[in-house]
Amino acid sequence: MDTSATAGTGTAPPPVGLPEGTSRELLRLGGGAAQLHLLCGGADESVPRVRCGGFVVVAARRAGSPLSLVGCAVGELQWPLAGDSPVLRVGPRKFSFAFPGFFYGLTLPEGCADGELAALITILKTFCNYQDHAGERGNRDSEVEFWAMAYAKIRSLSVGAAAPPPLNAAGREQTAAKMQRALRASAATKLVAKVLVQDAIDPGRHIELAGGAAAPGGRPYVLAGIRAVSDVVDAVEAARGIGVGGWSPASEQWLPPPERRAYWHFNVAGLTLVLRAVAAVTARAGRLAGQGTGGHRSAAALAGQPGGETRTVVENQSYRLPTSVRPSMS
Repeated sequence: MDTSATAGTGTAPPPVGLPEGTSRELLRLGGGAAQLHLLCGGADESVPRVRCGGFVVVAARRAGSPLSLVGCAVGELQWPLAGDSPVLRVGPRKFSFAFPGFFYGLTLPEGCADGELAALITILKTFCNYQDHAGERGNRDSEVEFWAMAYAKIRSLSVGAAAPPPLNAAGREQTAAKMQRALRASAATKLVAKVLVQDAIDPGRHIELAGGAAAPGGRPYVLAGIRAVSDVVDAVEAARGIGVGGWSPASEQWLPPPERRAYWHFNVAGLTLVLRAVAAVTARAGRLAGQGTGGHRSAAALAGQPGGETRTVVENQSYRLPTSVRPSMS
């Protein structure tokens, strides 16, 4: 999903407005840069800052279909929002997000307006398994201890309670693997949005629905579940042998949310089609890299190539998926 357009003061349209056949911003916060951290859980270890930049909520919806995807971005790094994934408010301007294999901590800028913050909370309540824990007391003597508490809370809601990783070489390897997975999740979020907007999937052939009511609250869309993105990342990592014979970042069981709402994810045929798109984009990225254009980084991030990160042909709105990975709708 493109996050480069229309920087502004952060006024937000109603969060239920998801126009068909397009990718658009739902909210852009003003007031300074947001900070995104990777939460590792230990109260005696640093909290890696992954990104610092503008915060945006973006959405994509397939034309002629309720299938939609909503996500967040700090700078160019994106991750999905999903009804089957918890989001916690853990401070006045602090939130934590869960993705299979890692957890994020988000600090919003002090300069963002109260109305912008209220708009964000409305969006999170609409699209996520949202809980407000901002008023809870606890040991907050340091930033590290604060995020360790947030980690424990969101982990218990997504994969269950467990001890944090050890502070040793193995623990550092796990942190590095989580950061690589976060980069792949960002690239996969953008690719799934591209697949939706460019009508590269046939809902009757490539999609499975899960959960409860098809349109909660009478809303005319069905949001992507967390698997719509995490399955893509898992498949790419499995193909590259990541986690085989050692720690696997997505090995834990994802807990269902208390509210059963409808969400979609790819079936085997759909996932195969998306992986063909990954291969096609990666091949194109390799050609662009050979030409010195620099347009290869996000595809490289998803495919696990060296130097892979984010401004890419996947994001480029002028780039269309090859016809070889777009199904016939006949």
